[in-house]
Amino acid sequence: MSKRASRTGYPSVTDYSLNVDTLILESHDGHKLYGLWCDANTPEVQGTILMIHGIGSCKDHFIPKAQWLANNGFNSVLVDLRGHGMSEGEYITYGFNEVPDLKLFLDCMTLHHHANNIGVWGQSLGGAIGLQLMAADDRVKFGIIESTYCTFDEVVHDYSYRMFGVPLGWLNDYVIWRAQSVAQFDKTNINPEEACKKVHQPILLVHGTADDRIDITYGKRNFNALASENKEFVQIEGANHVNVWEVGGETYNKKCLEFLNNP
Repeated sequence: MSKRASRTGYPSVTDYSLNVDTLILESHDGHKLYGLWCDANTPEVQGTILMIHGIGSCKDHFIPKAQWLANNGFNSVLVDLRGHGMSEGEYITYGFNEVPDLKLFLDCMTLHHHANNIGVWGQSLGGAIGLQLMAADDRVKFGIIESTYCTFDEVVHDYSYRMFGVPLGWLNDYVIWRAQSVAQFDKTNINPEEACKKVHQPILLVHGTADDRIDITYGKRNFNALASENKEFVQIEGANHVNVWEVGGETYNKKCLEFLNNP
């Protein structure tokens, strides 16, 4: 499936007091992948957070949050997933290629920036990829996962129903088959709910109660599937799919900071 995010209307790093380095990596299939390393601006660094955006977004969405993290003692790495922002790639593969891509960023973070105490913070698609990354790479020590789904099939069927108002059944199944064929991925290897069974790290799973794109029941299913003994489910009352931060406000910020400081 193809989707490239426009960078129009996103914050600019020049509007913030961030010390940044541009990261340019090459994927296993030859695509340039772009990211930003943002330094903490406190004497003691508490950790480094890999920020993973949702479908149709890009790394610039996280610039204000990177400033907040920097002020609270955390480095952050903001990435453009393949096919988004400045990163190359025609197709999104929902974790099949994105997890190996993000492992390259983990390599860069640990080898060249000497990062430790690495966490992930993912939203929607980024949350699904974040869960898969946590299951696949123990360099990730903790995670905040917001508003994500359980299985690829379910999210495709749900989104098509929301768009057309009727269940499309076999047509959705064909679209899923065709997407796998064209983008060359295997949906059986991109299952966030199954990934949760391999996630033992501390994790904060977050969902809005009014999410009309990815129902909160999916968040609860993922939470129940988590292998971690240190897990918490946070529901943001009245929040939809895109305004968890705004509706959660300072109370949610405090919850996140408590978790980041004591995962």
